[in-house]
Amino acid sequence: MVIRTVSNYLRLSQRQYHIIDTLAYHSKNLYNVALYNTRQHYFEYCENAPIFQTVRPDIAANVTICIGSFLPYTRKKDFPYKDLSNYVQSRQNENYPLLHSDVAQQTIRSVEEAYTSYFALLRMYHCGELSSQPRPPRYLDKNGRYKLAFPASHITMRNGHVTLGMSRIFKKQHGLTGKELTFKIPPHIQPHQIREVTIVPHHNGKVYTIEFAYTVPLQPTHLNPDHYLAIDLGVTNFATIVDTATGT
Repeated sequence: MVIRTVSNYLRLSQRQYHIIDTLAYHSKNLYNVALYNTRQHYFEYCENAPIFQTVRPDIAANVTICIGSFLPYTRKKDFPYKDLSNYVQSRQNENYPLLHSDVAQQTIRSVEEAYTSYFALLRMYHCGELSSQPRPPRYLDKNGRYKLAFPASHITMRNGHVTLGMSRIFKKQHGLTGKELTFKIPPHIQPHQIREVTIVPHHNGKVYTIEFAYTVPLQPTHLNPDHYLAIDLGVTNFATIVDTATGT
């Protein structure tokens, strides 16, 4: 199975736009909160690690193993420091309960993905594979918006439409029924194929698109190594093409 994504611009009613724009604003706030927690953990580790190695080298290795320079989204059940996870620290923020729990968790996971990419680039830089040193992930603009990712496990799909969930607190604050964010599924996608639906802001939230991530069976390809196509771009002619399969 392979995952494909199709994106469409949303034509929203005034009420739908207000709901999505408000949720995207809270998602942006939560992203910045999670990013702050990760950055602070990283800076504190970089500052304190040399002290541990100098004063107590016997426990420095254990600190690195238990805490490390990276604040992950969550910790394993047997981890001794449960509070040292972004999920535990970020869920206390006021923006978390205003988002559906799945959406909030996906937003926090995005910070982990950003820092994973950053450390991968940093390793490449120290190995001489990059000419300039990469910068840590930056905060989103305070007036910006961030995506809303809805996993399929908590999406209502009925009669060719998807209904995106909202938290009880948010629905109560805005007097919503929970059915306002209902959108049509593209005709070439079956409901059982959908893995995730994402609302993506553009131009600082002036426009929104909806992305459907869905699975399709992997089609086997039968390649003949004796058949190939050669293209030579020319000056007088646009291109010269040779196809060994047809002999032309």
